[in-house]
Amino acid sequence: MDFLQTLLENTVTVFFTAFATAYAQRLAGKRKKEKRKTTPRHKRKGGSSR
Repeated sequence: MDFLQTLLENTVTVFFTAFATAYAQRLAGKRKKEKRKTTPRHKRKGGSSR
């Protein structure tokens, strides 16, 4: 009986860990897509900057 309880706990732990990892990767992918690209800086026209 003790063996079955341990087996069940380990199985639940493995599935929970896999679920949490998949969810974290999904969130990371969304954040990466939402990251706004920076606009290129405009170069100064003209002579020296003194």
